[in-house]
Amino acid sequence: MGCCYSSESETPEQDGDERKPLIPHPNPDSKPLNGTERNPANISSTRTDEQALLWIINKTAHTLSQKKPPSLPSLTSQPHQVLASDLVPYSDIQQVCKVAAYTYSAISQIKVDAKEELVVQFAIP
Repeated sequence: MGCCYSSESETPEQDGDERKPLIPHPNPDSKPLNGTERNPANISSTRTDEQALLWIINKTAHTLSQKKPPSLPSLTSQPHQVLASDLVPYSDIQQVCKVAAYTYSAISQIKVDAKEELVVQFAIP
């Protein structure tokens, strides 16, 4: 990103530094040679990495299992009274159903008369 100044007087050493990665590979010999051979030193470092990851996972799992789950929000301080109260009157339910039917009827009668195309086709020249 950005511009890079270049001149013919650059030396090959400078060009070599430009190709070097900013963050070196942590374990460049971790790939098996010829697809089958492995270096024994790499195996022990892999085991150490696995042990470190297992330790982190176990610690995280233990920390999460020790936390108390948050309590659910309470809409009322006396839920037993709400549950024991009278049911919603049937007339109220009828009124809600009637309003819903009127709303559906009104929405279904809405019509859009387009004076021009609502979707315009674009052609690629």
